[in-house]
Amino acid sequence: MNPFWTAGQSLPEFPPLGEDISADVVVVGAGMTGITTAYNLANQGKSVVVIDKNGFAAGDTGFTTAHLTEILDTNYSELGGLHGKKAAMLAAESHRYAIDWIESTALRARIDCDFRRIDGYVCPNGRVKGDQLEREASYMREIGFDDCSVIEI
Repeated sequence: MNPFWTAGQSLPEFPPLGEDISADVVVVGAGMTGITTAYNLANQGKSVVVIDKNGFAAGDTGFTTAHLTEILDTNYSELGGLHGKKAAMLAAESHRYAIDWIESTALRARIDCDFRRIDGYVCPNGRVKGDQLEREASYMREIGFDDCSVIEI
């Protein structure tokens, strides 16, 4: 089942390799990470071949809503508890850097991808209760999230 946001979209299709090919680098996976890796390597002068058994953006990338976030599946406080505050800070910084890089690359390469920054929200659910959100927000402020707060609704 394809997500509704891909309806009417045509993604590039490429035939299977029919012959031996050589390149400096082979990237396995044609999702966001693989294509970004190939893009950066090609910009550094490397010859690159991208292969994917399912095709371009046919895995996780194709089934996301194309949003970028600094929020992780694992809470930052949990990550910090397991690996230390510096690791939590590095995780936050790496996500922030990646989003900044995507924005600047889209602008520089004039990629019409409707990139825009909007507020993000984390809501209580079965896994995270309201009081846990306040503790998480406090920890996130400690590791550099200046605009993190809990809003009562």
